[in-house]
Amino acid sequence: MQKRSISVIMSGRELILGLCFLPFYLILLSLGLQFLLGRVLGLALDTALLNGCYYGICIVAVALIFHRFLRENLRTLKARWGIVLRAVPAMLIAYFVLTMAVGLIILSILPDFANQNNNTLLTMMEGSPVLVLVLSLLLAPVIEETLFRGLIFGGLRRYSRLLAYAVTMLFFSAIHVVSYLGVLTPLEAVLSILQYFPATLILCAVYEYTDTIYAPILLHSAVNLVACLALPSLS
Repeated sequence: MQKRSISVIMSGRELILGLCFLPFYLILLSLGLQFLLGRVLGLALDTALLNGCYYGICIVAVALIFHRFLRENLRTLKARWGIVLRAVPAMLIAYFVLTMAVGLIILSILPDFANQNNNTLLTMMEGSPVLVLVLSLLLAPVIEETLFRGLIFGGLRRYSRLLAYAVTMLFFSAIHVVSYLGVLTPLEAVLSILQYFPATLILCAVYEYTDTIYAPILLHSAVNLVACLALPSLS
């Protein structure tokens, strides 16, 4: 896909507030919720409860901080909906081709490799399937695409396209792996990060091509939907 300019960029206020919110999104919010729910309120902590509270707070924060950016991108979506409808299915196919190729490389290096994030989702799906679908198909795509594609990729792209791709790929991949570092070997951690490179590459590319953040949001939702449907077959 050809390189396109991104017409709707974040304002200075959105960039500053977004960068301030990133540490909470990446680390502090999760730790704070565990302390509040477990230590202060004395609730029995489980993955579904923590994720429900975490994503609920994040979606409110994203809506408050980036409402202008999301509103302006909606106008772009309306103007370019035909391009989006063509690009998203094509990039979905490209994503699965790249993912399969990377998966084969990973299995050739470590035949018993398992995706820890998929294992966690499978456990949550067994206990709270509706919650998993809401988080995976609605909340996570909006939150992650606004932060990673809109804030990080869009913010860096105005200075260096290569740097924007590299930093976004590392951040997006790491966020899906960091919580499992205690149970992964160094090799498993590296391979787990590598496994997410196709996703972030394709999501950045479709954002560039369509010029609206809603294209990677839709693509992200589609990828997660396929993953949720495939989870029972992995058990």
